[in-house]
Amino acid sequence: AVTVRSQPTTPVPLKNTEAPEQVHLALQLPKNSSKDTESTPGSCSEDACQNGGTCVPGADAHSCDCRPGFKGRHCELACEKVPRPCTRLFSETKSFPVWEGDICHHVYKKVYKVHQDVCFKERCQSTSLRKPKQETK
Repeated sequence: AVTVRSQPTTPVPLKNTEAPEQVHLALQLPKNSSKDTESTPGSCSEDACQNGGTCVPGADAHSCDCRPGFKGRHCELACEKVPRPCTRLFSETKSFPVWEGDICHHVYKKVYKVHQDVCFKERCQSTSLRKPKQETK
């Protein structure tokens, strides 16, 4: 795991000892304190994602994998698909045989069709706390 820090930490001194046999060197890094991991860019805090979203750490910033029905950087938007009537236009090219003497020609004609359908529009609302609406008289 690689930890990215905004401030570098002091270097860890390495000791090199001469030995007649083959030597394996190891670098021992100090353990990260909880302060280091919390301030690491891209790390996840407990409340990083709302509405049951799962935090995914990244190199520069975290992202949230939202549950179905929620969107937004922190899963703060509750979204629903609202059905509404709509009109769809279709065009088809049809060929019609036309006989001229012993020769058959095809005449191509574009036919347009109108179809009444149901389309869906997505409506999202913030789930964060907000002021209650005032009634108007």
